[in-house]
Amino acid sequence: MKKTRLLNLVLLTLLIFGCKSTLESSLDGKKKTAINSVDNKQKKNAYNFAYGIFNGCKTNKFPKLTISNSTDRLINLLTQDLLKSTCTKINESSGELKEMNLIEILVDKNSNMIYRYKADYEKKTDTAEIRIYTNSRNQFSGIIIRPKWFDKYYEKDKYPTEK
Repeated sequence: MKKTRLLNLVLLTLLIFGCKSTLESSLDGKKKTAINSVDNKQKKNAYNFAYGIFNGCKTNKFPKLTISNSTDRLINLLTQDLLKSTCTKINESSGELKEMNLIEILVDKNSNMIYRYKADYEKKTDTAEIRIYTNSRNQFSGIIIRPKWFDKYYEKDKYPTEK
């Protein structure tokens, strides 16, 4: 009887650790974190940044990127011309952003965060995905919009192609 319990405990432990390593590898080294465990100010900043960028598509007024809130790379990448041309494409294909909801936050081993939002647009029937990337100093380091939401997290270069 004791050997059976011990064997069951060992098997259960192996199963738990096996599932954990499978989950981590499927997230490419990132771990899901409880949304309520992240500071409200950080979540609000990420939301305001994403909403400001996509709301700027109708107003042509975008959030100001500074060295205190964004990485140098992002500041140099997100030029007014790039934002306006991207917005033109989004407005033509999807229309205005109606709503976005934070669904999950992923954290990597360096404390970089990825905020994943489900986003609804006026012309689209599919829910889109908006990602906001921040570094360990809570500076914005990237923003991505994907045309379709997947419950599973995919790295930028492994995102499924639309059929």
